[in-house]
Amino acid sequence: MPELLPESVVLEGPFRFVAQPSPVPGDVRSIHRIALLLITLRKCHGDTATFEQLHVLNWAIHSPSSQAEFLSAFQQKGRPDDIIVRFDPGLNRTIDLARGLTLVAWGSGKRLGLTPEGLKRANEISRTTGILDREKGFLDSINGKISHSMIERLVSRWD
Repeated sequence: MPELLPESVVLEGPFRFVAQPSPVPGDVRSIHRIALLLITLRKCHGDTATFEQLHVLNWAIHSPSSQAEFLSAFQQKGRPDDIIVRFDPGLNRTIDLARGLTLVAWGSGKRLGLTPEGLKRANEISRTTGILDREKGFLDSINGKISHSMIERLVSRWD
């Protein structure tokens, strides 16, 4: 075991503290989260979604296990208590950033929708291979568009 310096030792000479970059996981980077928001909205009926819808889909798209749990519940397989939706406070920040970039806008009925620029970007992401392929595959595995009533039926199973 290395010997510790006694308390009476004083280090002499100049020293500096230099901030070092720390890696940020890809799934929490703003650009990644905005891209997910855009393709998620594109999958929703009318390219719009309620706040509740966004949180459920944001949770579902997050990992392979949550995707499988969502699909099972969506297809009315399994028990209602098999899944626990986690509401992500980072989604609020993502929505605000996307609004600032004029990719999304709040519409009537408290629904967030894609702007023309947001739809253009969502279509580009959808066409490009190698970007969010797992997440796009999950969304493609859901037949048709996702409506608010579909999410309501899903959520009401948990009440």
